[in-house]
Amino acid sequence: MSKCWIPPNKKLIKKKIVIPEVITLSLVKTSSTPFYNTIGQNIIYTYTVTNTGNIPIIGPIVINDNKLGLKIINSGLLPGETLVTTMTYVITTLDVTLQQAIVNVATASDGHTGTASNVGVVVIAYIPI
Repeated sequence: MSKCWIPPNKKLIKKKIVIPEVITLSLVKTSSTPFYNTIGQNIIYTYTVTNTGNIPIIGPIVINDNKLGLKIINSGLLPGETLVTTMTYVITTLDVTLQQAIVNVATASDGHTGTASNVGVVVIAYIPI
């Protein structure tokens, strides 16, 4: 056991260091489908949510997607922990008729404090057959 030497005319000052609690989420959203051209084609989106803060996040984790609505995952995340989930969008007649890119936007939140992640965006282009 090591001992700390303090000169006789000095006092040992103890300081308490307080690390602030930080609740943050990160969202990465991807799709392996770069384009579409067929009615009924499945576009599978992958959502990777990470607790980038320094305290546990109590579930549920809520993913809010502008095309697919809400997905509630009844799980919490420890600091640094990641969860991965998917949702599927099915190309409609209107999508093919409009021939426009599908812009899909999502966020993730912790469901309790309202802490939201960054915005994840995926653009799927229309390429005719």
